[in-house]
Amino acid sequence: MSSIFNRIFQYRQREQRTPREDYFTETFVAVIEKYDELRIALAAWLSEVEDIRSVRIETQQWFTVADSGDSRRPDIWMEAKDVHGARHWIIVENKIDSGERKGQLTDYAKILKAEPRLESRNLVYITKYSSETVSYSHDGVKSKHLRWPQVYDFLQEKLQDASDCRELAKELLKLMEDWNMDGALNVAHLRAAVTCFDSKVGEMLQGLLGDAMTDSGIKAILDNKMNGKRWARSFGDRWVDVPGYGIAFWIGFRFDRRDKNWNVEDIELPSPFVAVNPIKENREVGERLPQPSDHWVGPWKVEKMNDKYKWVRQPVEGEIPRLGEPLGEFYKKFFQEALVELKLALEGIG
Repeated sequence: MSSIFNRIFQYRQREQRTPREDYFTETFVAVIEKYDELRIALAAWLSEVEDIRSVRIETQQWFTVADSGDSRRPDIWMEAKDVHGARHWIIVENKIDSGERKGQLTDYAKILKAEPRLESRNLVYITKYSSETVSYSHDGVKSKHLRWPQVYDFLQEKLQDASDCRELAKELLKLMEDWNMDGALNVAHLRAAVTCFDSKVGEMLQGLLGDAMTDSGIKAILDNKMNGKRWARSFGDRWVDVPGYGIAFWIGFRFDRRDKNWNVEDIELPSPFVAVNPIKENREVGERLPQPSDHWVGPWKVEKMNDKYKWVRQPVEGEIPRLGEPLGEFYKKFFQEALVELKLALEGIG
């Protein structure tokens, strides 16, 4: 059997996924592979099948969806055999930072349904926090939605019952704790929330956005096209539909951004962003909006951003605040540059 470290090295970041998800998937499977009893117990728990005798577990397994011909690669595929020799398939989709992609779970259910001579077909969707997902029920396929804290509790319970030394599995639990996948709420989390929702901080962020919009000149041209609509606001965000341009406009701060260029858990700062998308009224005008500059990208290149956006601008590699740089100046400069680019693009479509 290949080294656990070689197994983890072979992971590849996938489109519309985060490095954390791919890394964790490979680490999780590499550890589970090392312990027969733990692997069998996990398969029995996920499938709700007793008397499991053996389990094969793999990542990056390609399947073809029969009715569409599309290729799909579930995060984890498991084949369990019970004491009677019957086969049970389990497909697991792991989500930590990103969201469910359109048709993804339905296609997994179709893959399970198409495999002949299975005693049970099981589709498991595991998320970090959310308890809701699009329905993915399918005839003959059992579906289960779990949160990673539930998996953490399961593993912890099994390790307590184990008599042998399972240091790698214990390290896996520590990784889940480091990434807040254990579901534990502590004082530090609550203190951070208090700071985040401090009304004074929100007022300062709103003032910064207002200054940048006025100084860039975009507020005046948007106000002129809003047909009486008013700006909506939340903590550090502003958004509005602008029918005259056929767009919806967002500007604010992302507290959920976790990618190679800006990870809020590492630098402890929210990421600024500006986004636009076409809307129903005068949508054809919004669809003509060109890419404001090379700094703006489509939603397929932005993790955890709504795929309805036409163009998104946020800091990229090398654009994080420098040590000692006033944060207000950093954010205002970013917003002003982005808004000037957007203003010129809007003027181009009239």
